[in-house]
Amino acid sequence: MRAQITGNDCREECRQNKGYAEEKFITEKYLKRKDYTEKNMIEMNLTKKGHIEKDHTKNEPTPKNHTEKAHTENVYIESDQSDKKSVIKKQIIQAVVIMLVFYAIEIVMVYLDIFPDYNKLLIADMILRIILGTVSIILIKSPRRPLFTNKLTPKVWLMMLPFLIYISMPLVKIIFADVYVPQNIAPLTIVVIQQFTVGFYEEARDRGLLMDGLLKYNTATVKQRLFTVMISGLIFGLSHLPNIFFGENPLIQVPSAALWGLFIAAIYILSENLALVMLLHAFSDITPKISHGLFGWTTEPFILKIIEFAGNVLQYVVLPLAAVYICVRYDKLKRSKSKSELNDQMKEVGYEV
Repeated sequence: MRAQITGNDCREECRQNKGYAEEKFITEKYLKRKDYTEKNMIEMNLTKKGHIEKDHTKNEPTPKNHTEKAHTENVYIESDQSDKKSVIKKQIIQAVVIMLVFYAIEIVMVYLDIFPDYNKLLIADMILRIILGTVSIILIKSPRRPLFTNKLTPKVWLMMLPFLIYISMPLVKIIFADVYVPQNIAPLTIVVIQQFTVGFYEEARDRGLLMDGLLKYNTATVKQRLFTVMISGLIFGLSHLPNIFFGENPLIQVPSAALWGLFIAAIYILSENLALVMLLHAFSDITPKISHGLFGWTTEPFILKIIEFAGNVLQYVVLPLAAVYICVRYDKLKRSKSKSELNDQMKEVGYEV
């Protein structure tokens, strides 16, 4: 417990030592002692909350001069950078291995016709995605906690606006539909549930595990953020290359997924919320399936071509530009914390507000 020091203590000590000089000296000592104890209490509070780590078991030698001190600091920095590169490499390799395991199992299930019933195949696919997505989350070593409940600021919602418009485009087409197929509701329900597992698995792997390795030490500058987003988008696009075995055209799907992944990666950097990008991923796949699975058009009106064109402009132009904007304006966008959030942060480090 901190010793309580008052002005009366100072004056009493002065009367015992007699003299103005002693009074001035003791008063300065009191102020210094008070400042030290308060500073020490704050440091103790930070250490208790985990913001400052102390290791009293190590007795590190004190550098004798500035040259030795600079050399010691350089050794620590080089060692720290080496550890960081090792962690980044490890998590990227883990993400790639999980992806290869997934496609190996999927290709075997489809080509060996292990599940002749399509619904059973979807259920097996969902179970596989849930297992591998959970493994990816367990392997995440990110200090940015919590990953699923970080609050979304108004600027995050503003940056998501182009994407929200993009995923709502297929639903706009329903307004002009003249065919309704209610018998597709039951099979479509299973497909919709399966799409949520797609969002869970792919975002846990690509945005969670893989981007965690890239993001740990690459958000300080604009170049680092652009590098992280572009690499993440490129890997996400290439991860769809094996879909050629399932009848997809890689020349269309890979670049489309890569550009789409740029924006999702940027939103993840800004929001630091893994649940958010999982839901965005799922709904971007669900809305086209609802539109084309339950509704149809006997004749294609011209308005549908306009909607299709607008969706392509959003996907191939607006979303990538928005991703670049987020990387460039990241520092300013992250300053949009509310007063209550700032107060909570100050309380965490021991300040009364």
